[in-house]
Amino acid sequence: MASTAVVLHILICIFSLSKVIKAESNCKNSCAEDENLFKYRDGHVYEYVFDSAMAIGVKTSDNSQNDDTSMRITGVAKIFTEPNCGYTLQIGAFKVSAAEAIQKKIMQNIQKPVHFTMVNGKLNSELCVADGGENSYSLNIKRAIISMFQSNPEAKHEIDIFGECPTRSSVAKVGSIKIVNKSRNLNSCVYRQIIKSGFLRNIANTKSGYGVNTNALLDANFAKESKIENGIISSIEVTEEYTFGNKVGGKTIPNVYAKVKTGMRVKSLTGSPSTAPLYGSRSASIIFQEPETYTAKNIAAVKAVFGELINHVEDHVKLGSANGFVELIRLMRASDTDVLMELSAFPHQKQDLARRVYLDALFRTGTSESARAIIKQFNKMTEKEKTIAMEALKLVEIVDRDTLNLAATHLLLLPRKYILVEDVNLIRTSVRTFNSRISRKM
Repeated sequence: MASTAVVLHILICIFSLSKVIKAESNCKNSCAEDENLFKYRDGHVYEYVFDSAMAIGVKTSDNSQNDDTSMRITGVAKIFTEPNCGYTLQIGAFKVSAAEAIQKKIMQNIQKPVHFTMVNGKLNSELCVADGGENSYSLNIKRAIISMFQSNPEAKHEIDIFGECPTRSSVAKVGSIKIVNKSRNLNSCVYRQIIKSGFLRNIANTKSGYGVNTNALLDANFAKESKIENGIISSIEVTEEYTFGNKVGGKTIPNVYAKVKTGMRVKSLTGSPSTAPLYGSRSASIIFQEPETYTAKNIAAVKAVFGELINHVEDHVKLGSANGFVELIRLMRASDTDVLMELSAFPHQKQDLARRVYLDALFRTGTSESARAIIKQFNKMTEKEKTIAMEALKLVEIVDRDTLNLAATHLLLLPRKYILVEDVNLIRTSVRTFNSRISRKM
């Protein structure tokens, strides 16, 4: 009877989660006003070649720069035009140069079409995306490409991937070409993705010995130029610049910056007849959605830090051990489940010590990947380890579907004293994740 009650409780939680998921599944498509800016022809496809590169570097007081391109994406954006101000984006010939794990995540489902509505260069904040299989990595790329088409020359506020942003717009004409320029201070955008780093987010201590006298540590600026020829966007150039650093001890210090430059060119202003691909009916916001985690195959780095830490605490905790433990957790938070599982078999002459250090770090990692590693190893844990593991699952801030499915498969077979605590905690976290996304969307 008690076991039935536990399962019923879990089903109620899952039902609550399904209602939250369905709340995102209401896709609308309508034309709010007459189109006067563009002359895209219905039933045609217009192909745009795009290239985006991110460079990270240091800018000194004499304005000299030293940067390195850390990521680049290229491809073709096919824009299918439809009646009622409807457009469908499908990406082809897509290439990305980045870390292997990030590349894999982005490439998955990148070709799935996304439908959007635009009138007079003003984007609707809702997208229609695939009913299943779409992930936030590839969807964020599509959000960024669609946002580039934002080109209303009179707009003072715009909603796109950056959030709802005050925008300075101006227009000029060179012959038959209309040039629309836009600029923003991205720190003024509402619903913009929150920076989680405590150092960047917190107010600096004005009385500190280091003389940090400002909390304006991160500047974020945006500029875009769109050229419109014969009612068709012929080219778009976007520059985003993020600068970290200001003054320490009253002196200007070198600024660390990241600059993203994105260009897009139409292949033909006339387009070609084509039927738009089928798209899903699930509604999603155009605003950036934080991926669950950017995991990596960083086993060599994790093992190196792990081995050094074990040797550092072999006899007793030494000076600097805490730094090593923090570094281990930092690397584990960027690791996928396979890396975390492989680390559990790390060979050491003091295997008991290695296991205790490993579990201590794993329980503090707090990612979906670490939650899956904990669940997969749960049956091999001692009773004491299981008790701590249950508490560790409460630290997980974002739970994805894969983790929830794994929990349902593995944990429902456990004694009921574990089932209710672990499964309900994970379900509650998953519901909280979806609620947060819906709140940002609203």
